Amino acid sequence: MASTLPPAADALFEVAPTDFVAARDALARSLKADGDKALAATVGAMRRPSPAAYALNQVARNQPALVAAALEAGDALRVANDAAASGSGAAADLRAAGAADRDATRQVVAAAVAVLDGKGDVSQQLAATIRAAVLQPEVADELRAGVLTSHHEAPGFGFGLEASTGELAPSRSGKAPAKAKAAPAKGAPAKAGKAAGKAAKAGGGKGAPADKAAAAAAREAERQAAAAARAEADEVQAARRARHKETVEQRRLVDRLDAKAARLSERADQAEAEATAARVAADAVEAELADARDRLEELEG
Repeated sequence: MASTLPPAADALFEVAPTDFVAARDALARSLKADGDKALAATVGAMRRPSPAAYALNQVARNQPALVAAALEAGDALRVANDAAASGSGAAADLRAAGAADRDATRQVVAAAVAVLDGKGDVSQQLAATIRAAVLQPEVADELRAGVLTSHHEAPGFGFGLEASTGELAPSRSGKAPAKAKAAPAKGAPAKAGKAAGKAAKAGGGKGAPADKAAAAAAREAERQAAAAARAEADEVQAARRARHKETVEQRRLVDRLDAKAARLSERADQAEAEATAARVAADAVEAELADARDRLEELEG
């Protein structure tokens, strides 16, 4: 996807973050001097990309196939995860999609790290931004166009395969993948069958004490199996509740940090905008001063 910015403004995203503000302000002054005040204001309000955003922008502009492959693999993983969570997908398909997603993401991250030439450890920010682009179309559009201004945190962390265990993780809906129903206690039905068989051999006809003993043994076995199944189901539910609680707490932490980062970024942008306005005003005063000096020389001459 091509950037919708004018070429002069779009080119700023190829400027290193350390030089961005100076290049932006110089362009804003030039545009204002040329009479394009609207574009000058737009350029003056542009935010400096974070290092991670800058690196991903360069990969998107120079190696767009890598970015396209990562977004496609991420979307395939999301679809496979949702299918597995609903019970309609195979675990093998999910594992294959997870492997493809990790490989495609690693290639983009490696290319972005190379852009930064080892300056700063932003690998996690790079990977999180790619995941956010998979889940948020507006982030994907900015990534494809190479006009990201900041890195992103992905909503619903962990969909797909867990990197360390290969277990199914919750889908975007937050539902945990379906697990097999709890099995009865190992050996309980077999023991019940043996007990019933022995009782039947020892008994006489229908309604004999042996038949009653066999029935009682079978009922006891069923009760024990049901109790074991309930215990295992309770353990599964407890694990799910614990994971949900941890996910909620982590999401709240991410939201708090994201809000704080947004506030600080806004303050930084405001300070940069005020500085730009002050520089523009200073340029205007200097121009007036030059005119006044010229006029003074004329009068004195």
